[in-house]
Amino acid sequence: MDRASRGGLGPDEDSGAPWAQLGPLLAPLNVAAGFRLLFVSAACWGSGIMAAINAGVHAAPFSCAVGFRTKVRERRLRDSMRELYRSLKRGDSLQESVASGQRELAEGQELRLEIALEIAAKIIRTVYYDPERLRRSSVGRLRRRRRARRHWETWFPTYLRELDPAYRFETVIPD
Repeated sequence: MDRASRGGLGPDEDSGAPWAQLGPLLAPLNVAAGFRLLFVSAACWGSGIMAAINAGVHAAPFSCAVGFRTKVRERRLRDSMRELYRSLKRGDSLQESVASGQRELAEGQELRLEIALEIAAKIIRTVYYDPERLRRSSVGRLRRRRRARRHWETWFPTYLRELDPAYRFETVIPD
């Protein structure tokens, strides 16, 4: 298991619940919520959050995730989270709420909104369309595209893609 898959939520990297284990638990909740699950974490996650989405084994585990990309001191963390939730409760947009929480942090600290659709597109582009990987691969273009599409369709089921064109493979990964 690579470092990104091991890193997770908890008091430290070694004792936390790995993102790769959280994804399968969150996926059914996201499906039941109509792909509107917001995951908020008061822990740093870096790029390990990608491990929650996994390799097309289950539906996307969240629609959006909000968490810290940097270390944050306890008081700033509390102030930031309080403002994030206050803003959400007020009815502000998710982007406005994250910006509001960000304003409570010190310079160099970062609260970030991650959107599952964008993370999934980044994974697909890296795994199936990265020029370096393409040079080393013996798999043809059409086969790569079919594999990428299978993963995409597992993350974002047919009914969701029909309901919202933004979730269609062709919309995000054009030819």
